[in-house]
Amino acid sequence: MTAVDSADFVSTWKAGGAAQPNVWIPDSSLWAALAGKAGVPVPATSESVATSPLVMALAESTAHRLSADGAPITVDALLETRSTAAPVRVGLPDPRQSAEAVGAILALRSAVNDQPAARAALTWGLRSSPADLPTTGDKLLAGIGQDPGTALPVSEQAVWAHNAEAGAARAVAVYPSVGATHLDYPFVLLGSGDAAASADQLLSTLLGEGGRAPWSLPGSAIPRAWPDPP
Repeated sequence: MTAVDSADFVSTWKAGGAAQPNVWIPDSSLWAALAGKAGVPVPATSESVATSPLVMALAESTAHRLSADGAPITVDALLETRSTAAPVRVGLPDPRQSAEAVGAILALRSAVNDQPAARAALTWGLRSSPADLPTTGDKLLAGIGQDPGTALPVSEQAVWAHNAEAGAARAVAVYPSVGATHLDYPFVLLGSGDAAASADQLLSTLLGEGGRAPWSLPGSAIPRAWPDPP
């Protein structure tokens, strides 16, 4: 098994020569579609082996400040901070390298679709994003304690994994109420013959109870700023 950024897979595959992978599991079907257009022989459909909601992660200190009155933090509430002394900007990795960034843009636009003032706030929030942000959730969350004024688009799983690290500055997940998206982790079969048969066995294992159990996230391990995921 080799870890490769999903956005970098096409170039990795083309450089692989005879050593092509038999299976590829990107974080989103978006990458599989793009790989197919670039000439990678991806199948027409691929089964999802996991899902994780896309959330906006806040530093725990920021979440406590915004929910001091006990009200849930919504996307609208984040955008309304624009006119306060401590505004929250939206961290946006390069959408060409991050499915989370693409999903965040779609969710945020859906949230402000019929609200002119909120659309202006969203434009400000996106334009004020720090430059050159990492494109993976773990690296984004690694700096959340040093930049508590930025909301970061990551998967719920990334928040859980980050908060499980000893000494990490804790993050809180804000779930979009409309336009919510998920990472779907498709099992993309690239091999054939004996490799395909082995891949089928792997897929069955991943989808079976033994394969699911280690990755089922306890809800209590994910601090929420929204009552329930939509």
